Amino acid sequence: MPTVERDVLERLKSLGLRWYVTGSWSLGVYAEPRMTRDINIVIDVPPATYDALIRPAFESDFLVNDLIEVGGRAIGGLIHKRQIVRVDLILGRTDGWARSAMDRRRQVQHPTLGAIWNSTPEDLIIAKLEWSDGASELQMRDVRSLVRLVSDLDWPYLERYAAALGIGDRVEAVRAIDQGQAQLDERVREAGPLERMRLHAELYGQAFDLVWAQADAAGAMTELQRARFLLRRLYPDLEGPRLESIMTRLAVEWDAGAWTGFRRRE
Repeated sequence: MPTVERDVLERLKSLGLRWYVTGSWSLGVYAEPRMTRDINIVIDVPPATYDALIRPAFESDFLVNDLIEVGGRAIGGLIHKRQIVRVDLILGRTDGWARSAMDRRRQVQHPTLGAIWNSTPEDLIIAKLEWSDGASELQMRDVRSLVRLVSDLDWPYLERYAAALGIGDRVEAVRAIDQGQAQLDERVREAGPLERMRLHAELYGQAFDLVWAQADAAGAMTELQRARFLLRRLYPDLEGPRLESIMTRLAVEWDAGAWTGFRRRE
């Protein structure tokens, strides 16, 4: 059971924040699940409160990354000090679509996370199309899966906000259904939300197992060397200054005896 992820959600609840799960964890509720190595959560707080509110709530057990600005949104991050689980926190948007997505979130009973707030399928489609600029084949595959498998999509809503965000052409591009997927789609649909969410959680765990196996095969390493090895393979987008900042903090905590190395997920 992904106890770290559940702990993050419980802490957000205790802070009294509005939030919802998005990304591939949300995808498994509606469509074909896929392997992922992190969880994405949208939180309804201004960036100015990040250091005063979010950091103190998590820094005892997590490395709390500084905010970065990406496409008009602020993204913060948590990496668990023991199990190397990564959580991306997305905040800072106040436009009409962002407010609507937060208001439309749905409560779902997740088999491993418990009761969660989840993105609607329409808002997940918009998020993936906007985030990827329509250029990521992985994100486009997710969107096409949602279009094929969610039979009651609110197309007027999609079209309205896609036009407002300047991505109307991307929505039109994914409306055509690939009939060659029909047989697989039917099996995925018949599985139901609970089984899809269970499968996603299983794939999520396998992603970590694969990287730990690579670390084992690489031979003897110090804990700091192993940390760098794991972080680079689990989260390649951290490469550069963000990774070096994380490694500096781990080295300080290692010297102080406050961190003793990452451990496999339980």
